[in-house]
Amino acid sequence: MKYGTVKKIQQATENYFKAHEFECPCCNQLILDVSLVYILNVIRQFTGGPVIVTSGYRCPKHNKAIGGTEQSYHLYGQAADIYPLSMTIEEFWEKIKLMSHFNSSEYGFIYYPDRKIVHGDCRGQAYRKVVYDK
Repeated sequence: MKYGTVKKIQQATENYFKAHEFECPCCNQLILDVSLVYILNVIRQFTGGPVIVTSGYRCPKHNKAIGGTEQSYHLYGQAADIYPLSMTIEEFWEKIKLMSHFNSSEYGFIYYPDRKIVHGDCRGQAYRKVVYDK
């Protein structure tokens, strides 16, 4: 894990994201692995359009309230749920799958078509999944 100081987080997020986008919505706390910001910046560059973070860091209270798993990568600032503004979620997922980083052993990607989000994380090993909620 590469957790950054405030300065490192600001530097890592300055391209396309703001640190506050990753804050827990219930308490505004922030833990952020800069490797997560790296892969999100790569996704943003590769897909060529704005990417919205719907969920970044989650404190244990918030994670439990929304039904997150007990070992969620969100709890450690290592995950974000995202969606694109410039294309459909289906097109976004297809573009992410074309990235060389998609086949990297460092990142996890989970596509939730029903929720219209992609979960990305820096778990340190490859993980790929499509999850239908219905």
